[in-house]
Amino acid sequence: NCLDSDCHPNATCSEFGGYGECTCKEGFAGDGITCNDIDECQDDYTNNCDYYYGGSCVNTIGSYTCNCSRGYKYISEFGCVDIDECADSSLNDCDPVAICKNFDYGSYTCTCPYGYYGDGRHCEVNECQQGTPCGSNEDCVKYIGSYSCNDPCSNHTVLNDPWRSTSNIYNSSYSWYDWYHCDYELSGWYRFKGEYDQQIPEHCVAENSCGADFPIWMNGSHPTVSDGIVNRTACSNWYAGCCTIPNNISVKMCPEGFYVYKLQIRPICYSAYCTESNHNCSGLDCTPGEECGIVDGVHGCYCRDSSNTTDVMQQGSAE
Repeated sequence: NCLDSDCHPNATCSEFGGYGECTCKEGFAGDGITCNDIDECQDDYTNNCDYYYGGSCVNTIGSYTCNCSRGYKYISEFGCVDIDECADSSLNDCDPVAICKNFDYGSYTCTCPYGYYGDGRHCEVNECQQGTPCGSNEDCVKYIGSYSCNDPCSNHTVLNDPWRSTSNIYNSSYSWYDWYHCDYELSGWYRFKGEYDQQIPEHCVAENSCGADFPIWMNGSHPTVSDGIVNRTACSNWYAGCCTIPNNISVKMCPEGFYVYKLQIRPICYSAYCTESNHNCSGLDCTPGEECGIVDGVHGCYCRDSSNTTDVMQQGSAE
């Protein structure tokens, strides 16, 4: 009987009709008199460590455990499972005002909410989003610890791309790879220039124009100088209609007569901002040292100021 059995220490004894039967415990294999540890890690079917999520199996006497990657924890019934760091503030390093978002692949993100500035780990008040500290003529630029007010008429990048013209329409003679462009890197204030100053069209532009598959136009009118900085909607003419994938842009008319635009990165290719002339320069015979422009609402030829990086024009010979 079991009192006199020679069962292995890792076996159990059961009596049947006065006779003892030795059976190896779970995690061991043998005849009950001899029981050897089963290495569950040698066969994927004998362990539930999830290798896809970085789990690694570690054999133990009579069992096994799983070493899980960072962001996961081991639960015997399921293996390596994602830790919801956002459910417990002690498990994440988000700022107290930040928005924590958990991902099922062992990670999470921290994002400062609107009105705050930072990387999510550290958030501070964003003065530019809480009120209008700079007024209507200047752009508020936030940086760590403070902010600044900048006039985009003096702080912008000039884009002088002939391919942006609404008259640039794709045809089969063009190389597709050379003709199409993307504005996926534009972010900040820009002035469009061509032969004369350019502006974003206020009307829907046909597909396959302006060097883009999905040309971008502005839904709304351009401001006057007295309007200051205004917000408008930029639209792409895509398969679904004239105003698909809209995004916000800002526009300002500068005293010298040109427009500057605060553009945002576009999420798709091939999508680019269109331009068309905003000057009636026909009949003007500007010299090489002059360019057509508007000063105080008057079209004319004005001296190019090559020393000024903002391209502010000084009046030369008016029409």
